[in-house]
Amino acid sequence: MSERAPAQPGRRDRLRSRYTRLLPVAFVAAASVNVVLSFLLPPSAQPLRLHSEGSLTFLVHDEQPSVDRRFAFYLELDDATDGGVLIVPVGSFVDSDLAEGFADFEVVEREYDPTLIPGDIDRPPSLGTVETEDGDLPYSIVAGDDDVWWIAIVGDWILVIPESVAMAHGVGS
Repeated sequence: MSERAPAQPGRRDRLRSRYTRLLPVAFVAAASVNVVLSFLLPPSAQPLRLHSEGSLTFLVHDEQPSVDRRFAFYLELDDATDGGVLIVPVGSFVDSDLAEGFADFEVVEREYDPTLIPGDIDRPPSLGTVETEDGDLPYSIVAGDDDVWWIAIVGDWILVIPESVAMAHGVGS
């Protein structure tokens, strides 16, 4: 029998070896270019964004305006309270599923006039805006301790008030 000569590496094997060594370098170069270019894009188009704070409420306020209008109200409720019951007028803008999911509130609809509030309640600074049938309205949460909260409307402003501060007119716990 004749002995075979050891196989010489073919052209294909040499190319495969060269590309295998260069592939990680190509990936690192492409990733570096992507990161550098992402900072040159407008913020809404950047695939990688840095934020100064990591809380969900901050991120919702900081992202798209529609996300802010839809979810920030409920996250602010969660930040300011320990859940409980939120009393709203019949047909209110408050979504009970979002209130339960994000803010741990049970939403109860009752007949009352949300525009009648005691005059001695100080209106805190706006936390943002929330979508309502009347457009986007600013909202605030009045500080206080209670498990029952209610929605008041002052002109074009929404206040969330704990019953420890004031009871809604015509609403009993």
